[in-house]
Amino acid sequence: MKKFIGITGGLFFLAFSFTACEEINNLEADAEERLADYFLVTEANALYLYALMDEGLRSAELASEDSVQVDGAWLKRSTNLGPNNYTLDFGKGVTGDEGTVREGQVVVSGSAAYLEPGSVHYLDFSNYRADEKTFAGRLSITYDGNDQFTVTAQDQIYNDEFRMDINQSVRWLAGLSTPNDFADDDISIEGTFSGVDFVNADSVDMIVVEPLRLFKGCEYGMVSGVVDATLDGENIKFESGSLDFIQEDGCLDLVKITFDDGTETATVTKSFKGF
Repeated sequence: MKKFIGITGGLFFLAFSFTACEEINNLEADAEERLADYFLVTEANALYLYALMDEGLRSAELASEDSVQVDGAWLKRSTNLGPNNYTLDFGKGVTGDEGTVREGQVVVSGSAAYLEPGSVHYLDFSNYRADEKTFAGRLSITYDGNDQFTVTAQDQIYNDEFRMDINQSVRWLAGLSTPNDFADDDISIEGTFSGVDFVNADSVDMIVVEPLRLFKGCEYGMVSGVVDATLDGENIKFESGSLDFIQEDGCLDLVKITFDDGTETATVTKSFKGF
């Protein structure tokens, strides 16, 4: 049985939001929807920041200059801290291509050059906000070699309401060796996500069961993949479900969500904002 209430979705360019939420509300799944929203915003933030760092560190411009602009933010060398240290600076507010307004800084500390196998880059938040919501914690990005990265976060806090952990493998199918052509980036994602709504004491655990496929040449980014999830807590009715980025729809913005409580199953197809 597939399990859901959110997605693990994915690395890179996640600026995800469902439309037409009234169908979920009619199922009286407010707690499940809340966990889904928490998952989407925290996963989106983690993977968007990874994407910005990746694009900046692979750019030809940064190889010859001390800074490069990526989606409105500036990735700046922190030469006083060492050769692999940077600041991702959103200043007093930068609106990304997907419409999110970010401010503050993310401090990037690398153990070695970005694409040196075994290198680890830490992303630490410094007065960082997205759409006026606070984020605290650290992301870790490890280059495992052979076009594959591991992205992790532990005890990352969103707006003093939600704690999340991720452990995901990002495999580049194409595009890593073409730093000035991001439209050919084709990425496969597997791994897990877990989170706790510590205001309402509800929780969610997720696992990718069919690799999430992100293709930047597609208008909406995510083209396929399935995530299963298990939910728990006093406010939870649907304890399992799944989210399916419908492969057959190609580049359309559709995702199929299924809820299950052991006796009742409900399915709805929705559009998403994009990655």
